[in-house]
Amino acid sequence: MVRALYRLALTFANRVIFLNPDDLEEFCQRRLVKRSKCCLSNGEGVNMQHFAPAKYPDSVSFFMLSRLLKCKGVREYLEAADIVKREYPNTKFYLLGKIEHSMQDAIPEEQIMDYVNRGVVELFPETSDVRPYYEMSSVFVLPSYREGVPRTTMEAMAMARPIITSDANGCKETIKDGVNGFMVPKKDSQAVADAMKKFLEDPTLVQRMGEESLKYCAEKFDVKLVNEVLCRYLNI
Repeated sequence: MVRALYRLALTFANRVIFLNPDDLEEFCQRRLVKRSKCCLSNGEGVNMQHFAPAKYPDSVSFFMLSRLLKCKGVREYLEAADIVKREYPNTKFYLLGKIEHSMQDAIPEEQIMDYVNRGVVELFPETSDVRPYYEMSSVFVLPSYREGVPRTTMEAMAMARPIITSDANGCKETIKDGVNGFMVPKKDSQAVADAMKKFLEDPTLVQRMGEESLKYCAEKFDVKLVNEVLCRYLNI
């Protein structure tokens, strides 16, 4: 049913803009859209004046910003934090997002609060300005199962934070594995934990990979560049 609706809707589109090449290829292979209509954008872009590089904290810490859903990889983040805490008990893990109650994919509040109450992670509510939370962390983590191109990761990169993210559609567009962070398999908490430990074992990676994140973001995700491409596609 959903496939038929996509095919019908896209039949009447002059152009179809995709945020990552994997989704574009999947839609074409499933014959939901003609390849000749397809265009590719590097996500929605990020305002690199608003999200600017910030000083790193004195000790390595980790941050995830997301709706608290299974598909976002929140469970893997929590489990990885628990694993790392056993070996590095003083490490800080931050999580910012809304606890969902009505969505089928939501992680139950009691599961999240178990990690909070045991001191594994610090949970923060939604806010209108997330920049202070990027500033207080060293590494941004998003082990999502699928994205367009995640805005949060682009924001973290603009603030010169290295990233740990999954090999999922959209997420892997933001990572040069071993250069500006580490790419891990989807749904693999141990792999996320192992990537975190690399930063704890060699804290110099934070600044080195953070600078690479900033460079990569400026080359690919600066909103000025993205908007120029979109305007060309839309003949504006």
